[in-house]
Amino acid sequence: MGRQSTRHKYRSRGDKNRATARAVRLVLLAAMLFGLFMLVRHLVRWWPYYASYFQ
Repeated sequence: MGRQSTRHKYRSRGDKNRATARAVRLVLLAAMLFGLFMLVRHLVRWWPYYASYFQ
């Protein structure tokens, strides 16, 4: 049986998948928050126009 190298950290496929899933969740969360911020910013800027246009 071979010995594992002490210079490298070996990770199982499940560990790698969990790390990747966590990174994807963080990126998606950041993108959703940015999108929500941009939507609110857009609505605040254009709300008087929309309110006067539809009345």
